[in-house]
Amino acid sequence: MRLRNIKAEYIKSVYLSDDIPKKTLPEFVICGRSNSGKSTFLNKICNRKKLAFSSKKPGRTNQINFYLINNQVHIIDVPGYGFAKVGKKEKNRWIDLLNKFFLDRDFLNGIIITIDSRRGLMQSDKELIEFTKNKNTAFYVVLTKIDKLKRNEIMKITKKVEADLEKYSNFSGIELSGINTKSLDLKIIKFLEDNC
Repeated sequence: MRLRNIKAEYIKSVYLSDDIPKKTLPEFVICGRSNSGKSTFLNKICNRKKLAFSSKKPGRTNQINFYLINNQVHIIDVPGYGFAKVGKKEKNRWIDLLNKFFLDRDFLNGIIITIDSRRGLMQSDKELIEFTKNKNTAFYVVLTKIDKLKRNEIMKITKKVEADLEKYSNFSGIELSGINTKSLDLKIIKFLEDNC
């Protein structure tokens, strides 16, 4: 499947677990800690500034958002894990929503994990990676917000994350992303194509 010259459109948002649709196309999920740059990266993949809403405040993605890529693939943006300024009831709704989504999906084509390059791999990221291993799902890591780091810091964190993840047979690669990065490496597109 070829996905160059991406055309993307928003399909729907799911707020309650009972409304999660059945899988009909190959699916790739964008996961990451709250405020790790998931929505910004999705906009960059699709070369659209406002396809997905992004915010400096953690927890702004509070539902599961479905996007259609070239009429062939769904990319799904889910609520972030970790810190977010929301109440206990809202957090419990997120947990229910995500649990139902992942339990309903016997097979996901791939998971894209966004990691704030200033923070590096955190325990919650490692738990998600273990989940992908147990599900035998390919995952791809995106180090976001690299524009906040110096060149030597970028090299250091990239090498460290790669070293931490090389033991995972389902680890498919790493991407660097920031506000000022003009374009993405085609490796991320190849990851989508190879796992459809």
